[in-house]
Amino acid sequence: MDELIKTFNNIKEDNNLDFSIFLNKTLLFGNGMGEKSRLDVNNEYFEVSFISLSPKEASIYKYFISKTIEEYFKNNIDNSPFKNLLLNKKIHKNSLEKLKKDMKSGTLIIISSKNTKYNLNLLHEIYGDNALVEYFDDNIVFYKNMKEDIDSEVLSIYSAIVENSLEEPYIAYSHNDISYKDVNCAYNNLNKLINISKIYLKNTYILKEDNFRLLYLLDSLNSKSKIKILNIKENEYILNNLDKDLILTIITLVENDMNLQKASEKLFIHRNTLNYRLQKFKNDFNIDLKNIKNIIYVYILILLKREADIKFY
Repeated sequence: MDELIKTFNNIKEDNNLDFSIFLNKTLLFGNGMGEKSRLDVNNEYFEVSFISLSPKEASIYKYFISKTIEEYFKNNIDNSPFKNLLLNKKIHKNSLEKLKKDMKSGTLIIISSKNTKYNLNLLHEIYGDNALVEYFDDNIVFYKNMKEDIDSEVLSIYSAIVENSLEEPYIAYSHNDISYKDVNCAYNNLNKLINISKIYLKNTYILKEDNFRLLYLLDSLNSKSKIKILNIKENEYILNNLDKDLILTIITLVENDMNLQKASEKLFIHRNTLNYRLQKFKNDFNIDLKNIKNIIYVYILILLKREADIKFY
């Protein structure tokens, strides 16, 4: 509303006009003096009051101010209530009421890819009108109540995009209880997750927010703190002596909730091979990676090293 208030101030100065504007009975501009008169603009409850104007003058300025407000809404509220909700912009009351009904609980997904428009059409083919879909800032933003297994459905979307557009998109997604009230915060978090994952993670394209909250913490550290952690002698020794297989093993284990079976399947190795790698690490560094605190610590070191050295595995 700052731009609108600036416009009111210009009207006041250019016309030497003393007036006040109220929105939903709350003073928005002016000193609040004078008799209020209703402005029916964009289904919002605006009122205006003038001081020292004849009824004819008041009628003329009332019409002019109404048109000014209409123009503001026309330029600042586009035809996509869902997009406005994502960006925390103004939404018409009727549109908001519909979104409240449609967005009681669901999953928010952001898809970042090169072939965005093609993938947008692909999603429309798959879901039709059974989901809210938007395209802006080179991303597809997608909201749907996923009653089935969310992880499997997201994997299906990823596979469909890979198969049809021959690229691997980044897909970040929330849990399934995002309502219209949470969607702006969820959108900002998922957008941030995609951006910071490109720094800390390699070849990880499917990003379930609940599994990567640690990245937000790492990203909040200042550069000096990160360098200080990496320069600790023990940490330097670990990072300088890790091979690619161990790094992939550690990352895959953490990202699969320490589930050995899942991790071995993702790594395309036998579970015994996975256990051998963990034992080898324990023998080499005297650190037991089956202890959650230990493996998270080493995982953090790997991510910080990746940020500092793009050539690191």
